Amino acid sequence: MQEAPILKEQITQYLPQRPIIIESGAHFGRDTVRMAALWPHAQIYAFEPVPSLYSQLLERTAPYPNITCYNIALSDHTGVETFYECSGASTAVSSFYEPLEYIQERPNVFFEQVKVPTITLDEWAHKEGITQVDAVWFDMQGAELKVLKASPFIVATIQVMVVEASLTERFKGIPLFDELTAWIEAQGFRIIQKDSPRHNKVNLLCVKPELL
Repeated sequence: MQEAPILKEQITQYLPQRPIIIESGAHFGRDTVRMAALWPHAQIYAFEPVPSLYSQLLERTAPYPNITCYNIALSDHTGVETFYECSGASTAVSSFYEPLEYIQERPNVFFEQVKVPTITLDEWAHKEGITQVDAVWFDMQGAELKVLKASPFIVATIQVMVVEASLTERFKGIPLFDELTAWIEAQGFRIIQKDSPRHNKVNLLCVKPELL
């Protein structure tokens, strides 16, 4: 597994001409608009459950007709779930999981329990009439694995994934690097690259072998 920054440009070689891309943990849309500009023929579906961030996401993505935004969280069930919304020095680490080691890492980030609506990827796809997703870009502070496990229909169609993997128990009970990578490889992906650790986590580029 190569260690190097994961650049969106390098993912282009693994995508069809008009890819369907799911982004979960879209925050205020920085990565979202970069993907929309890089792949103007893509259809990008961006999920962000925090209302204040969702408002910024809508404003930032408004010029891009190939982006659709949802004020809901992907999860392992459809309903309502407790969510730890962050504030202070960072607004980018909200999670379904209770903060643990992260509190010591960054004591100037604060968390508040809120309730957010949730949906599984499979149920969302069924409602939208989507039968295939080409790529996912997940930044979910530990929830990546439970989202993927809960939606086998869509996961079977994915060709490329960029997902975050935790190296320590930053949040209570989150799957760590070895558990996540073992599951990803069991689904037939090859993890070809990871970036440098930052805040005890890395991003992984996972690709189906037939594309390599």
